Amino acid sequence: MREAGSAADARTLSRIAGWLALGYFLTVAGLQFWDLIREGEADLFLLSLFVIPWLASPIAIAAVLAGASPTRLGAGIFLLLELGLILSIILVFVDGAFIHPSSTAGIALLVWPLIQLIAIIAVAVVASLFGWRIRPDFLKNESPVTPPPRA
Repeated sequence: MREAGSAADARTLSRIAGWLALGYFLTVAGLQFWDLIREGEADLFLLSLFVIPWLASPIAIAAVLAGASPTRLGAGIFLLLELGLILSIILVFVDGAFIHPSSTAGIALLVWPLIQLIAIIAVAVVASLFGWRIRPDFLKNESPVTPPPRA
């Protein structure tokens, strides 16, 4: 019975991670499109099609790893990683826009996802060394509303 509660808690943490990633994606997209509407240039729209997924991909990867975790501890670690990644990109943005504004602040914002991906790989490798494995049912494509096969 304890395992079922632990699995339910891990699913709750993975749902929180998923909703957090969706909120982050919508925030990044909203800010990018708000800048696009304010500037009114078509080339910013094409740039936005690459920048939004680029900035959101490390957060989405952390959310997927939280969802793939079979235990509450693994989901919690990857959820904390996701929160740390979001906080780090906010700090890079605030630093480049308000504290130390410069013409290279945008470059730092675009390079930061590479550093975040390195952090994700490092945490995933350490977690694997400590026995973290993907949930066995994570990659199965079974829908609960699938009708039974016909005889």
